[in-house]
Amino acid sequence: MSLFLSFWIPESVRDDPWKVLIAVRLLNVTTGKAAIPVFCKIIFRWPTPQDLMNAPIDELIELLRPLGLYNKRAKWLRDISKCYIEDPPRYLTSSGPLSTASSSETLGRSPPSQNEAAGEKRRQRRSNASTKACATRQTYPTTPISHFPGVGPYALDSFRIFCKSVSGEDAMKDEWKRVMPSDKELVGYLRWKWAAEEGKIW
Repeated sequence: MSLFLSFWIPESVRDDPWKVLIAVRLLNVTTGKAAIPVFCKIIFRWPTPQDLMNAPIDELIELLRPLGLYNKRAKWLRDISKCYIEDPPRYLTSSGPLSTASSSETLGRSPPSQNEAAGEKRRQRRSNASTKACATRQTYPTTPISHFPGVGPYALDSFRIFCKSVSGEDAMKDEWKRVMPSDKELVGYLRWKWAAEEGKIW
C-alpha cells in the first residue's frame, strides 16, 4: 500500500514533466503519506514553473518544513522551475536529435521576451557547470532532463519511468522498460508495472 501511495503523485501528473520533477524531489527520502499533502499545497499555490520560481522563499520553506531539508528543497524547487522555463526538457524526435518543449506548451503562455537573451547566457553557464556533474554519471543514458542541475539518478529514473513525451511524438514510449533503478521503491514499482501491463515477472 505504501508503495502505491508513494507513486500516486508522479502517476497522476505524468503528462506534466515539471510536476513529476517536483513530486520526485519531495518523495526523495520522504514517505508518500508525508509528501502528498505538501505537493498538493505547492501545486495549488504555484501551479506553473513561472509561479513557483517567483514563490516567496519564506512561504515555500514553511510548506516544506514538515518534510525536512526545507531550506535546500525550497531553493531547488525555485531553481529547477526557472531552469525548466529557460531550458526545457530536450526530447528526441524523428525529425532531429532534440526537440525542446516550449514554454507556451508547459505554461500556457510564453515567457517575457526580455528573458530570452539573458536566458541564453544562463543556459551557456549552466551547460559549462553541468559538464562536471555529468562526468559523475557518464554511463547513464542521456535523458531530456540530463542538462538540469541537481538532478540525480533517482530523478532521472523516475522521469524515464513516469513521463510521457510532450513533443507530439512517442519519443518516450516504453522508455520505462529500459530503466534499471537502484532505489528499492522504484524497483518495487517496476515489478508491479511489468506484471500489470506486460504480464511478466521482472
